[in-house]
Amino acid sequence: MNAGLMGGAEQVAYGGSLEAILRGRDYPVRNDNISLTMTALSYNKELVLGGVFQSEFRPSRGMKMSVNANLNSRKMGQVGIKLSSTEHMEIGLIAVFAIFKGLFRRKASEDRGTEALERGLIFLFWY
Repeated sequence: MNAGLMGGAEQVAYGGSLEAILRGRDYPVRNDNISLTMTALSYNKELVLGGVFQSEFRPSRGMKMSVNANLNSRKMGQVGIKLSSTEHMEIGLIAVFAIFKGLFRRKASEDRGTEALERGLIFLFWY
């Protein structure tokens, strides 16, 4: 738990956080853990709350996975997944294939949306 304030130019911002870490049964041998954090920031009578979830675990021997997600009261956040392996290159190739497939799918749906919009504009100008 921590709390503090930062001031300057006759303005003050207050903030603090609370963090809990849960470790796995085999902690010294395997570094599996889950971390939950809640933060609060108050500035100019505006309060922003945030939450962070982090997890590290080993799904199999020679592979390590890390998941990180955060969200705040302004509905902004991010999700990150990191996978590392000492085994084979196939895992990397599967990830690259999945990323390209997702990008091409998004590009195709954007093209269809633009095409439908252009058809609608042509229809409006035709009449």
